[in-house]
Amino acid sequence: MAPPTGAGDTDRNGGRTRMLTRTAFAEATLTEEECQRLRRLAGQVHADAYADRPADYDRVVADSLPRVPARLRSLAVGFGNRLGTAGVLRLRGVPLPVDLPPTPSSLDAGMRARSGAEVLLLGLATVAGAVISFAGWRGGHRVHNVFPLPEDADTQKASNAVRLEMHTEAAFAPGCPEALAILYLRNGGDQAPATAFCDLHQVWDRLSAGDQALLTESAFFTVGRDRNRNEVCSDAVAVANPSGEAPAAGKGQRFQYIPALRGTTADHDQALRRFRAGIEATATEATMAPGDLILIDNTHIVHGRTRFVPRFDGTDRWLQRCLLRRRDTNRGQP
Repeated sequence: MAPPTGAGDTDRNGGRTRMLTRTAFAEATLTEEECQRLRRLAGQVHADAYADRPADYDRVVADSLPRVPARLRSLAVGFGNRLGTAGVLRLRGVPLPVDLPPTPSSLDAGMRARSGAEVLLLGLATVAGAVISFAGWRGGHRVHNVFPLPEDADTQKASNAVRLEMHTEAAFAPGCPEALAILYLRNGGDQAPATAFCDLHQVWDRLSAGDQALLTESAFFTVGRDRNRNEVCSDAVAVANPSGEAPAAGKGQRFQYIPALRGTTADHDQALRRFRAGIEATATEATMAPGDLILIDNTHIVHGRTRFVPRFDGTDRWLQRCLLRRRDTNRGQP
């Protein structure tokens, strides 16, 4: 595997892509032999990844791990061991089922929509870290099916159609994930949007010491509404080194960021504006292809997506996602 060597590269769909730095973005393309091994693995697993007893499925995944090609295991282990500076790892050419069902069109239908590729997503994710779930989010499942929903078209959700702004996944949630894995099942064809990334270490290094100090203070909040539609402010949080979180290995800060944040003072708000401007200036985009699996270090990479026009005809963009935390036991190859 070799990270991009220049300021730009041509993606699989022929577009020009401005890459992140060599240490932040790396990719590898699966060989035909690796694809064949993964096809056989997926074809031999018939358990339901959305069953109510996840431990049973975990045993199936654990039994399957020795059949994951050694190079892919090594790449995933290396990513997990570098969390804090791991950036983005893109694995290209993961084999998808030939009988992939239509893209779901409703939340109820999509919550447990089986693609047949869940074992590949969870298998590689399990090598990189510990797969987690949240009881109140996506039905408590470890695999999240993400696709456009008409009712979310103009909102800031992964199921929207407008630009998904740059963000940390599950930012400020208790136990915020340290990484996420995304497998692209469909990209929407000629409607394919681009996925955007930004390495916050690059943005941070360009800020003044004063702005850095302000962003480490618990002085940022969001505004929502309660059931009576009254405005309610969240607790104050920090953008870097949130209270109770250990600093990211190697860089000295962990970031959590969402675009809805506001500063409690004018100085904090100005520092946040400069941080946000740095994200917009530094972000890069790449169009993902079906079979691309990406691992994102959620401690220092924010991600988003460009707008697109869904058809809601079964051919729309469909990805599967899972969330990860660091595992003390991931120092060797499972």
